[in-house]
Amino acid sequence: MGNGKALLQRRNRFEVMGFNKAFADFAVTLFKIKPARLAVCAVKFFSLLGRGTVALNFTVKRVFTDFGHGSLRRDFKFVIKLGLRLASRQTHAGHTLQSVFQGHSKCDIVCMQLGFIRASQLDHPPFAPASSIGDIILSGETGFTTASSALVEDLFVANHILSYYKVVDGFGHVSSRHDRNADRYVMTRNLAAGLVTPGDIVEFDLYSRPIRDIGVGYSVERFIHGEIYRSRSDVMAIVHSHAAPLILFSVIEAPLRPLYHVASFLEDGVSVFDIRDAAGMTDLLIRTPELGCSLAQTLAGKSVVLMRGHGATIVGDSIKHAVFKAVYTMQNAELQRDAMSFGEVKYLAPEEAALSTAFHAKAFERPWDFWKHQAFGR
Repeated sequence: MGNGKALLQRRNRFEVMGFNKAFADFAVTLFKIKPARLAVCAVKFFSLLGRGTVALNFTVKRVFTDFGHGSLRRDFKFVIKLGLRLASRQTHAGHTLQSVFQGHSKCDIVCMQLGFIRASQLDHPPFAPASSIGDIILSGETGFTTASSALVEDLFVANHILSYYKVVDGFGHVSSRHDRNADRYVMTRNLAAGLVTPGDIVEFDLYSRPIRDIGVGYSVERFIHGEIYRSRSDVMAIVHSHAAPLILFSVIEAPLRPLYHVASFLEDGVSVFDIRDAAGMTDLLIRTPELGCSLAQTLAGKSVVLMRGHGATIVGDSIKHAVFKAVYTMQNAELQRDAMSFGEVKYLAPEEAALSTAFHAKAFERPWDFWKHQAFGR
């Protein structure tokens, strides 16, 4: 297999170029060499790293269109089943791939040597879906976004931290303003935070339209994020939570106030948004740009807006900062709820709050590192 030997000689190039770009180049090369057989290997690799239907949506269409003969179709049914199984299990893609391809042909072994083993050496396998296998050169993109890999990783981690600490559950989401284009933001597709992978992160413009339509569901409440980014140039990240303690303070007269020093930023005040005032009878979800705009106006220049009977939205000047505020806003609400049951509560004085906020504005890396350790069990 002369072509295989030539491909093996490119291994060093993989190490230098970075994995996503290298695999893209490799996949295109496979098509040029022997599309009908080697394309299967590329598709398997690509689909499995995508961990499920997001990547498969596009690869199925392109492969069935360009390579329509029966052998590929039969092989691709196996890819779909395996990809879906990976999607339902939090399994390290590299380990699975190594076991799947043991005993297969030399073509498969070449693919393993050039890519699969490399993937298994990473803490988090790379995810680089694209609209077609034949147009897959992503130049460093991660998931469905051109944002930096560092930002994508932070957003991925943020989802799992917020899920672990029950700031979000099956619902709720976190986003970040794009670090290379301030007129865009990134957040996950319509998926529970605890199930998010880097490949589930999608890029939107500030009107909450996907930059690349990936053909899957998006959060119906993404307008929360787009409209706040449009109205607040200082906001770099947003968390939307349905945590019960926050809902409590959205429906009672007592305001949410800081009594916990790490929640001192609440001293600026907490707005309460009542969707009934903005739109009458609804299902309480922010489904339109107009409702997102109303929410952003209620938030104004504050860090937190409660949403009557719904939850809360918290903003920060980075992903880590927004997560810090979201976790401690919820904890402050829990403490205040409990303290109020015992009688009069002594809250932070404005001077105390100002001093504490100034300190914690530079100290949120410490809890972030701990939360990350807790969320991932290491």
